[in-house]
Order: sequence, then structure tokens, then C-alpha cells
Amino acid sequence: MLFSRNWFYIVSLIIIMAMNGSNGLYQNSFFGLAADFPAQYSNAVVIGTNICGTFTSVLAIVATVSFSNNPETVAILYFSISLAILIVCLISWWFCKRQDFYNYHVSKGNRARAAQENSSFDYRQYLETFKYCWLQCLCVFLTYFVTLSVFPTVLVEFEPRTKDGTWNSVFGQNIYNGITTFLNFNLLAAIGNVCATFVTIPGPRLLIVPCLIRLVFIPFFMFGNCFPNHRSMPVLYSNEWIFFFGNTIMAFTSGYFSSLGMMYAPRVCPPEYSKLAGQVSALSLVLGITAGVGFTYAINAMMHNF
Repeated sequence: MLFSRNWFYIVSLIIIMAMNGSNGLYQNSFFGLAADFPAQYSNAVVIGTNICGTFTSVLAIVATVSFSNNPETVAILYFSISLAILIVCLISWWFCKRQDFYNYHVSKGNRARAAQENSSFDYRQYLETFKYCWLQCLCVFLTYFVTLSVFPTVLVEFEPRTKDGTWNSVFGQNIYNGITTFLNFNLLAAIGNVCATFVTIPGPRLLIVPCLIRLVFIPFFMFGNCFPNHRSMPVLYSNEWIFFFGNTIMAFTSGYFSSLGMMYAPRVCPPEYSKLAGQVSALSLVLGITAGVGFTYAINAMMHNF
């Protein structure tokens, strides 16, 4: 029994590592591909991730309400939808490669890179690219660092309670986090992504200012009623609407500023470096997520001990 459990644990870790490694490779390559196209196409990739999160949040709420006592049905539903989407993606990729628009922009990017006559890997290309777009990459990193520091680990622990300790929310307790945390965040982040397609304020040089201001969201949620039974840090608010609108603003700015950073990075570089700039900005995105998730442990430690 113990051997079977250890074997299951090891195999699960290997599968998770393979999935995350494949996802990182895919995401980095896709942002690099999108960098050859106009700026709105880089943003479309970011929009897709948050639309996916919104769809998943709605599906989770529906599954909780409809199949709360039947986890097998939920698992089959999730797997079937994932498989169907993968098939649609494969068909769309086959269709996309036959479009003149796609071939024109990819060929244009390849010609710009071929002009450098560098057929082998050269780290100096990445260093040269980073010199042009380091500020935009820093903005992307900070945006995702702030977001993943509190979402979802800290946010899901917020509880709207009265002074006598009773639950106080207009939402049912079973779907509270699904609506106020996950659906609210993913939907508003997607709206922020879309808005960045039409409004590009601030510009590449001043984008760092609001990205630094967003650091205030970390203490804001730390002083909310998160971990109410296991914290030493004082609670400044337990009203769910303060939490809800705080999450709304954080989500919108996360989508908006991350889109601007991802769009600006390839545009501030010469054409021959645009593809590498897309890959470097995607790496900044992943590093921001990794650093944010890691910093969550520091936030929990501060809330429980300070």
C-alpha cells in the first residue's frame, strides 16, 4: 500500500513537471511567433489566457451548483471540454498556416533576422534585445509578481464576517470564492486586456510608474480578513464589497498593464530583434508568476507572525 502511494506520488510529480515544462515552452514560442505580427496580436495571446480563466471559472461555478455530489461527472466534463478545445486548436493552426496574412508577416520577420546572418544560438542577441526592452520586461514582471502574490492563495482566504463571527455575504458560501475571487478576477483581467487594444496610456517609458504603484495591492489584501483564525496581523476591513472592488481594480490593471508591456516590448526593438523581444517578455511573465507564487509564502508568514 505504501509502495503504491509513493509510486503514485512520484508519477504525479513527473507528469506535473512535464506539463509545466511543455506549457512554458509553448507559451514562450507562441509569444515569439506573435511578435512578428502587429501589436494587437501579441495582446490577443494575453487576452486568450484570461478568457480561458473566465470560462474555467464559469464552468467551476456551474459544476459546483449542478454536480456537487458527483465528482466523476465533473471530471469527465472537464476532460471532454479540454480535449475538444485541443482539437479545435490543431484545426485552427492548420488553417492559419495557409493564410497569406500569416505567411507574409512570418516571412517578413524571418527576412529581418536572416539579414543578421546569425544561424546559430548567440546569447549576445538576447543581451542586445534586453537592452532595448528591459523596462517593458520589468513592467511585465512586476505586474504578474503583484498579481500572483495575492491571487488566488491570499484572496480565497478572505471571509466576510460580522463582529460576532457569523458569515456575512450576499453570495452563498459554496460559490463565494468562485464568484468574488476567480470569476471576478478573470473577467476583469480579460476586459483590461481588451481595453489595451484601444487605449495605450501610458506609453512605453512611463508604464513603469503604475506598475510600481500596484505594489500597494499586497499590503491592501494582507490587512483584509484573510486567515481570520490563524493570523497575528491586525484586520483593517472585513467588508466583502471593499474586498470585491479591490480585487476588481487589481484584476483590471493586471490585464491592462500586462497587455501594454507585452505589446510594447517587441515594438521598442529593431525589427530583427522583435521575435526575441517577444520571447524575453514571455520569460519575464513566467518569472513574475514564479516570483509572485514564491512570495506568497512570505506573505503568509508575515500575516501569521507579525
